Amino acid sequence: MSKSIENLYVRLIRAAASSWLVSLCLFPLALLSYFFRAAAALRRVVYVRRAGRRTVTTPVISVGNITVGGTGKTPFISLLLNHLTGKIGLATRGYRRAVHGLYVTPGSICSPRRGGDEATLIGRRHPSITIAVSDDKWEAVHSLDGRCDLIVLDDGLARYDIPQRLQIATVDCQCPDGYGWLLPRGLCREPFSRLRDVDYIVITNADASLPALCSSLRPFSRPLIVTEPVIQRFFCPDGSTFPLARGQAVALMSGIAHPEYFRRSMVAMGFDVVDHLILKDHADITDKKVLSFAAKVRSSVPDAIVVGTEKDFFRKETWPAIPLCFSQMELCIIEGHEAFAALLVQVSKLGT
Repeated sequence: MSKSIENLYVRLIRAAASSWLVSLCLFPLALLSYFFRAAAALRRVVYVRRAGRRTVTTPVISVGNITVGGTGKTPFISLLLNHLTGKIGLATRGYRRAVHGLYVTPGSICSPRRGGDEATLIGRRHPSITIAVSDDKWEAVHSLDGRCDLIVLDDGLARYDIPQRLQIATVDCQCPDGYGWLLPRGLCREPFSRLRDVDYIVITNADASLPALCSSLRPFSRPLIVTEPVIQRFFCPDGSTFPLARGQAVALMSGIAHPEYFRRSMVAMGFDVVDHLILKDHADITDKKVLSFAAKVRSSVPDAIVVGTEKDFFRKETWPAIPLCFSQMELCIIEGHEAFAALLVQVSKLGT
């Protein structure tokens, strides 16, 4: 699905919440959603039975979501890893990587071609961990079993066939329930009630809708950790800090799930956003595309700096020699510090 079609699809689903006419037009998708629900329920039964025949000696904790698209899983995994000690493994699928097959590597030398952009980002931030990448997440987990004190499973809430000791769900505050429907009428791949079964709920991208979301989650009686993304610094392709001054004209370049969040953060920080090259999430970025965009921007705003995200940076091995930098974003906890502390205690006990 191209980025333009994907955007149109999401806009229609969003509009259906306030327009009966759009909702009526999407009625065929609603029928398909019921089939999707039935298929998901059947798959869960099959996976649960399979899990009974599988064992792992190393505790597995899962960080996942119930909707498609970005909900802040990768930033939260990085935040969690900041507080963990010992031998930690990360099992992930490596979405849209160029080379497939099982790939086990120290985080410090994870390759974007073999591991994908998100695994590489986490590996470079946390070089001491061991990363296992496979299209089959069970194969990734199995390859780490016995080699680590703890395994973090990326996007594992739907993997009922993998024994898990702890489950953490990340929920985007601005689209928590996938617009109220399962795929394809909405963006949920699991019912919203699935959150009742997890151990912790992490709310990301907190905004004015936070009180309403917390109220809807209260019946689930799960500990809540509320976070917001904060850009900590800008860096050059060689890793050194880039001194980007407030008020500077910038042209954004991003291939992430929610490019509007990136733009909003840059505007809030006081930068003059003059253009934004929006690519599909995990899309390949070529030198030709970067140079063409930079030339277009600088023809009208000569002093503009091209700014990408850290995730974009780890999608390529090398970058063109142009005025270019990348943002490093971290999740900051704004509510639920006690819940996060309790989570760390629980995780540390699993890893000993």
